[in-house]
Amino acid sequence: MVEFSPDSLGNYKQGFAGDVYNTAVYTKRLLANNAEVGILTSVGTDKLSYQMVKAFEEESINTKFVLKIPGKQPGAYLIDISATGERSFVYWRNNAAARSTMTALDKVKKETIVMTTDVFYFSGISLAILYKEDREELWQLLTQLKNAGKKIVFDSNYRASLWSDKGEAIKAFEKAFSYSDIVFAGVEDLALLMEINKPEALSEYLATFSIDELIIKNGEKNVLCINKHKHQWVDIVPLENVVDSTAAGDSFNAGYLMARNTGLSVTDAANIGCRVARFVIGQRGAIVDRHKFTEFINKELSDIN
Repeated sequence: MVEFSPDSLGNYKQGFAGDVYNTAVYTKRLLANNAEVGILTSVGTDKLSYQMVKAFEEESINTKFVLKIPGKQPGAYLIDISATGERSFVYWRNNAAARSTMTALDKVKKETIVMTTDVFYFSGISLAILYKEDREELWQLLTQLKNAGKKIVFDSNYRASLWSDKGEAIKAFEKAFSYSDIVFAGVEDLALLMEINKPEALSEYLATFSIDELIIKNGEKNVLCINKHKHQWVDIVPLENVVDSTAAGDSFNAGYLMARNTGLSVTDAANIGCRVARFVIGQRGAIVDRHKFTEFINKELSDIN
């Protein structure tokens, strides 16, 4: 999406961001040449759409599954940040091209995704923005990926304003859980959606699904990691000066996936995710300046092979 984020003087800067895209960018920056990261989405044929695709390419994101839909345009959002760094959003996405991505995806491209993808990542926002017929197409794609033995990762990002009916959202989330090998579950998200407000209760609820790795994020307090029925807690070192928490969860997920890709344990990966998120929320905007992030990698993550 087109992002408008405030600077230190309250002036708004235009960029490009969005939960899945944020994770894609940080994952690619962290893995560099050790993995190819692509994005499945749609844009229009306008100037902003062209600039958006260019931004993807500048981050070395593979764009062969970025579809162009004439007459559509990118969605947009504006970030409002409180004195403590907490954010709220105003969205403009009714005519967003991304909402029609799945019905615009032809059979050949769908088959290529299934053949060439090792890990498929999507979120609750991915589900929310799709038209109902497009959501059905997504379930079909996930079925093909699952049958092909590909790893599916779901992040429980929930935005109530994007759903007309909470019951519909719950059904969609439960279906997403049923497909997923790795789930990033936010206590805050699922307290709003399902009124489950404790990590232990959330763990018990999600145990009914066949999830290999369950990462329950309990705000700024801690992370509960569950795999092979083993429960381990990871404490979070709070950041004294939170500047912008917009991409906290997205960057955590990227750090976690990078660490698991390099062979680290679930708890070590969660610790890496915390370190990445801690750096990102100390900066402005969802996507941190590339040079600053590279300095962070070289300084703080040089111990990871």
